[in-house]
Amino acid sequence: MLTDTLLLIEPNHFTANPDTIATNFYQEKITDNIDTQKLAKQEFDLLVKELQKNDIKTIVLPAKRKDGKEPITPDALFPNNWISFHSDTHKKAILYPMCGENRRQERRNDAIEEAQKLGFQIDEIIDLTNFENQNNFLEGTGSLVLDRKNRMVYACLSQRTDKDLIYLFCKKMDYESVFFYSEQETSEGWKLIYHTNVMMSIGENIAVVCLDSIRDKVERAYLIQKLEEAGKNILEISLEQKHHFAGNMLQVKNTKDEKFWVMSEAAHKILSQNQIDILQKESKIISSPIPTIEKYGGGSVRCMLCEVF
Repeated sequence: MLTDTLLLIEPNHFTANPDTIATNFYQEKITDNIDTQKLAKQEFDLLVKELQKNDIKTIVLPAKRKDGKEPITPDALFPNNWISFHSDTHKKAILYPMCGENRRQERRNDAIEEAQKLGFQIDEIIDLTNFENQNNFLEGTGSLVLDRKNRMVYACLSQRTDKDLIYLFCKKMDYESVFFYSEQETSEGWKLIYHTNVMMSIGENIAVVCLDSIRDKVERAYLIQKLEEAGKNILEISLEQKHHFAGNMLQVKNTKDEKFWVMSEAAHKILSQNQIDILQKESKIISSPIPTIEKYGGGSVRCMLCEVF
């Protein structure tokens, strides 16, 4: 199940967020005197232009809100962490508990309002944000990589992805869960990867996944088994490719029902020609340069795209 409509939110005071850098080893501290907001906005606009050029519908929310409020939200351009939309017999939106305190201010009502204006029906809003008071977190489709067709959710456990909340999501949404630990090598040794969508992406027929980041062989074998049972062809990426956000891509369709893999320029460039050929057998590739966002935000294109159903 692919969406043809994406919600994006303009960057707002974009910088290396001090509230998230402790658990996001992809983020770098700013040492140069650069205008990160200006650069991020340029990269954001270019991505939106590429999506629209390929007839993919976009809901683009400005940094300034209708209520006049403009909190300091360096990660505002990553809306998929605080909201997800679901289309079954009962249309739902889910609001998620966020680990970074300043990220909790990113939630805004006009995201739902704008979707409704375009004709998207929302029968129920499931609000999980109260779990922030218990220091339990689940950061949307950053934490949860969804196979909507097979009603499977894949998740690597971390400070930002709580096992009990995965169970709660599955209970409310009638999904089956597969969770594991995924790690990356840092200057301080191996550390848990903060979001699942950094190391894997699920498309209609292909699962892009960095198996080497799952160091437990039993967990790795079980993930392979469940992906194969779901009918997915596994496209394995290396640890180095993952570090360049090759796992952070999203498959979507446009108004003509053409399919696309959307990713960053860095992710596209790090893929081998054979990997690109496999992806392009069923979908075209859209890639856009977002070096500032990746370097200081610690996230890539998939993190900027919230699927609307």
